[in-house]
Amino acid sequence: MRLSDVIAKTITIVFLIMSTSLVYAYDYPVVGEYNSNYQRVFEGIKSGNCEGMQADLQNLEEQEGVSPDIYLAICFFEKSNNDQAFKVISRMLSNQDYDEILYLTQSMIEKGNSEPRLIKYRGLGYFNIGAYKKATTDLEAYLVQHEDEEVRYSLVDIYVTLK
Repeated sequence: MRLSDVIAKTITIVFLIMSTSLVYAYDYPVVGEYNSNYQRVFEGIKSGNCEGMQADLQNLEEQEGVSPDIYLAICFFEKSNNDQAFKVISRMLSNQDYDEILYLTQSMIEKGNSEPRLIKYRGLGYFNIGAYKKATTDLEAYLVQHEDEEVRYSLVDIYVTLK
């Protein structure tokens, strides 16, 4: 085998390895530069190992300053474990991660997830950033399907604020 063949094969192998790891960078949101901290979390999501990726999520938070909850919620949604995903989103709401909630709920809706609570939490996210018209639309749509005291209180706050 000639040296040029060996180099060509080596370059091809390196390219394949790099491209498979970069593939995850386009599936999930990345803050800053994509690196190995994200890679491990994204591999956990793809394998559906939501409960087993706590150490990787904590490392991502410590190294990159990124809230791990968005990735945990994505993992639960991809496993079709909506109840667990919404527990995480509720915690995100308590932690005031409104932009992440809006990103997450919108992306799940765009992927075809028709879970009504996505509309609720998107509406609550809009409410908390002051986008009252969008919040009203979502929260009223949610109330048509479900009675929810938290949503009613948020709508009252919006109506009072807009008067």
